[in-house]
Amino acid sequence: MAGDNEQPTRTSSASTLDGGRREGFKEKHREDVPDVDHAEDQIPLPSEMNDEKERQAALGRMDRNALNAMLENPLAGKSREAVMNDARKFARDNGMGEDEDLFAKAALVAQRPNDFENIPELTDEDKAALRFEITHKWRQPFTLYWLVGKSWFPGVC
Repeated sequence: MAGDNEQPTRTSSASTLDGGRREGFKEKHREDVPDVDHAEDQIPLPSEMNDEKERQAALGRMDRNALNAMLENPLAGKSREAVMNDARKFARDNGMGEDEDLFAKAALVAQRPNDFENIPELTDEDKAALRFEITHKWRQPFTLYWLVGKSWFPGVC
């Protein structure tokens, strides 16, 4: 144990971030890091279980926070600039560069779907269209329903 005048040595990979070593830190080496067994390597996810009773039991054991983390919006923790930049890059990378502003607006709505009224990038027309979508959820073209039905029931359609 360290004496009263000695400072304990801390292990951190941050010591190499600024290109040098910091006093009081030591470098981590692979042999210093113990092998860790991760739960996801040992226990199948509930979605991978065939037995319904086993799946229900696994869901019952899951912590509420873990379940929320699985269902969390992946855009929620990102800044609006990062979300918009990612959407624009996606549009450009996939040959839709002319629509990159539309993709950026859509990404902002996906980030905050319940707060689209307060997104300044959206026009009044955009907001009216989103309100219409909320109040008329099932008003879609027949072709869309046909495609969904065809994918769910390939032998019937």
